[in-house]
Amino acid sequence: MPIALGLVGIGLTAYTILTAPSESAKAPATPTERFSAEQRRDLIGRFERATKTGTVRADCGLSQVWVDSLLWRAADYQAKELIGLEAALYCAEKKHTNTLRVDLVDAASGKKLGTYSGAWGFSVE
Repeated sequence: MPIALGLVGIGLTAYTILTAPSESAKAPATPTERFSAEQRRDLIGRFERATKTGTVRADCGLSQVWVDSLLWRAADYQAKELIGLEAALYCAEKKHTNTLRVDLVDAASGKKLGTYSGAWGFSVE
C-alpha cells in the first residue's frame, strides 16, 4: 500500500511518495513471457514454415539465422524485426531457454544483417 507524505512550505508544496513492495509484486516478465503460449506458437510456426520454404535457416546452437537476400531487401524495418523476433523465439524454444538473441546473416554473402535481442531489441547493421 503506497504511503504519501505531504511536505508544505510557505508558498511551496512538495510531496514524496514512498511505495512499499507489495506481496503480489513480481519480477518483470522475461521476453518469452511477454507473449501468451498461443502467440509464441503462432510466431514460431511462422518461422518454421519459412524454414520449409528455404527463405530462412537457423543454427540455434550458434544463435545464427541465415536470411534470403531477396526477402531481406524486400522487407521494411518492422518486417525485419518480426523475422528477428520469430527466429529468437524459435531458437529459445529449441535451446529450452528464456533468452532471446539471434544474429541475422545474409544467406548468400554471410554478411551480418542485424541482431534481435530480448534485452536490447532489434538492430540492423
